[in-house]
Amino acid sequence: MSEYFVKEGIYYNTSNNKKFSGKIKDLNFETGLVTNGKRVGLWTNYAPFTNKEGNFKFSECNYEDGKKDGCFVTYYENTQTKYKCFYKKGKLDGPYKSFHINGKLFEEGNYKNDKRIGSWTSNFNDGEDELRGYKEDSLFAINDIINGFGFLGYSDGEEYNGEFKNKKFHGNGKYNFASGLIYEGEFANNMLNGKGTLTFPNKKKYIGQFKDNKFNGIGTLLNEDGSKYEGEFKNHRYNGKGRLTNSDGKIENGFWENGLKID
Repeated sequence: MSEYFVKEGIYYNTSNNKKFSGKIKDLNFETGLVTNGKRVGLWTNYAPFTNKEGNFKFSECNYEDGKKDGCFVTYYENTQTKYKCFYKKGKLDGPYKSFHINGKLFEEGNYKNDKRIGSWTSNFNDGEDELRGYKEDSLFAINDIINGFGFLGYSDGEEYNGEFKNKKFHGNGKYNFASGLIYEGEFANNMLNGKGTLTFPNKKKYIGQFKDNKFNGIGTLLNEDGSKYEGEFKNHRYNGKGRLTNSDGKIENGFWENGLKID
């Protein structure tokens, strides 16, 4: 029988139920020092190997008055660091880094009072990088993405995943609007410009060319009533040569101006 037991994070003597003080040395689980029932100093935790006998060092952490306080490191079975972070009185506070099993940096950023803050980067094994920003653990737009691929999230739920040029949405990307609209396609100078697909919450969908956030050029509009327009657009409206297939199957070919057929 063990000389101690743990209840709600406090160590007690098995014999008299009083708070335990002494060294813990269980190489199958953990080693460290307990003072008046609480963890103090450096603690090491162990976990079993997946494919062989024995245990490996899973984590190391400093404690003060029973709470994590200081550096906390976890490891893969191959002894490579999995992640490294810092605690202050039981809460994440300070720099954070995590790593792939091959040692390559995966994620890096900072915590304050248990919440993510500032700029965070993620580096995927496929070589694609991601840059995010946090304010009080909520994603927000950051201004230091200059060029390349990135992710931006806003407090209202809107998100952008895609390419940047000179700190602007530029290239291929996907934008989820708070209203439920989803755009996937080309951007230029922070606006929908080029070829793309805009999907509405009511299943209405536009597939075609955009200019300055508007339907402009050749495209196809699938309406919620089942009708479909294929042809030229200008400023969101049917303008130019086109073909309208009504919900009843009737087809109208001709020329349009500001959404109205003129011949």
